[in-house]
Amino acid sequence: MKVKIKKYMAIFTAACLFLMTGCGNGTINGYVEETFSGADLAMDTVISASFTSKEGLDPKETFDKIVDNCKKLDENVLSRYVEDSEISRINLSAGSKEGYALSEKTEEYISKCLEISKATDGTFDITLGAVIDLWDIEGAIKEDTEFRVPADDEIKAALDKCGYEKVKINDHKIYIPEGMILDLGAVGKGIFLDEITPIKQEISRGTLTAGGSVYCMGQKPTGEAWVIGIKNPFDTSESMINVSVSPDSVVSTSGDYERYIESDGIRYHHIIDRNTGYPAGGGLSSVTVIMPCGNGLVSDALSTAVFILGEGSAQELADKYGAQIIMITTDGDIIKTN
Repeated sequence: MKVKIKKYMAIFTAACLFLMTGCGNGTINGYVEETFSGADLAMDTVISASFTSKEGLDPKETFDKIVDNCKKLDENVLSRYVEDSEISRINLSAGSKEGYALSEKTEEYISKCLEISKATDGTFDITLGAVIDLWDIEGAIKEDTEFRVPADDEIKAALDKCGYEKVKINDHKIYIPEGMILDLGAVGKGIFLDEITPIKQEISRGTLTAGGSVYCMGQKPTGEAWVIGIKNPFDTSESMINVSVSPDSVVSTSGDYERYIESDGIRYHHIIDRNTGYPAGGGLSSVTVIMPCGNGLVSDALSTAVFILGEGSAQELADKYGAQIIMITTDGDIIKTN
């Protein structure tokens, strides 16, 4: 069996940014603004930023705070691979009649995810951990495990442990059945962007990227829109389309070129369709969702859901959540919602 492995970390290219070409200074309103461009690793992805700090603030210190917050959010709450994170403790409580007492923020995250699951008829589902582990595409990408296509009976057994409708939240406690594994990987980067609001007060304008999610902060002095380049899924060295983005917006992309392996000429990517237990094949190679800031979780979830459902679902979900959705089909066509 011939296996080809690829991991594509940076999905977006930011263009036309004011004072975003590297560290340096600019003078505006009578004082010198400090500018910064840099990157670091957190949440198993690349965190990169290009921004201008407010008067008297060191942009490098601001960026370090951003990365530190990302790591803490992942380690303390979101990562099911960190033994003492809140999601890990929830998963350990599976089957318990006592349930698990949720923190206020985690209850908010999970409740929003369950709401979107209902709105997408279960297409977006954070309970697919057992199926994700069965495929273990991430392990194969990192070359920690040898890739194999699971047998149908294995997939069925894993799917039997899944289903958002089996999750119950009562009196700030969560109850999940035995064998269920929650996985917030599909929305983790969006949650991180939602949670940097306090630190954002130190930034005048710029962009912050976490994997496939971008936060366009503030407004350029010229009044021009931010321009985000959406990668060409068929040649990731270039952008396929440039999109104008309003101030204080979040942009999320899901695609079959992000994390995948090829086995015997077939591409197996990381986005699982709950209906089949296989990597999704809805006729799309890339889905980008644009929403106002504070909707990182929602934009991440919608990009995943539309990727699985296909273009027919996009307009209804765009209308429901106040989003713009841009899709690139497997044939290379570009489709936008109104």
